[in-house]
Amino acid sequence: MGTPRRPTGMVTRSRGSHRDSTLELAFVSEGMFGRLLDCKIEPAADKGCDHLPILLRFAEDLPRARRARWSWKNADPARVEEGAGLVWVPEAFLTKDEVEGYAEYLEGFVQELAAKHGKERLSNSRGNTWWTARVAEAVEAFKETQRHPGRFSEGEVRERRWKRNREVKLAKAASFRGLMHRAGQDTRLLWKMA
Repeated sequence: MGTPRRPTGMVTRSRGSHRDSTLELAFVSEGMFGRLLDCKIEPAADKGCDHLPILLRFAEDLPRARRARWSWKNADPARVEEGAGLVWVPEAFLTKDEVEGYAEYLEGFVQELAAKHGKERLSNSRGNTWWTARVAEAVEAFKETQRHPGRFSEGEVRERRWKRNREVKLAKAASFRGLMHRAGQDTRLLWKMA
């Protein structure tokens, strides 16, 4: 406005028995500092205060997108196999560009086949192979203690938490053992273990 600027560092707030204060520094945490884009004096923001207007700009922290997966639950295996049989297979590759072009073709073909026969869904824990009815029941029982904390004793909460953790652990172990057994019989499943 029309008032003159006070000298830099002049006390702007007297705090009695505590140390007087003035604003001359901007502190930024280490995580935020890595996202700092700009720290500069911005004359356009001056409203006649005794401090220089300093503008700090940070990069936005964008939320990570959840990975989409394909659900083949309702796909007809015979129709998928029929569609896969239509893939074009060249007789020979002569150049690196031909190999790269074919890789792009295959990627597009597989995506088209997946879109035609599968259903894209967002991943969640219930889509895991180890998620069983017993796990769901134990998880729901523990969630009930979280929704209504006064209704359950500390011992009941501890017991339900233990049961949930135990069911998840057993289900994951059983799923892994089953995968190992199937991979021993069908070597094409080995890629799932990588």
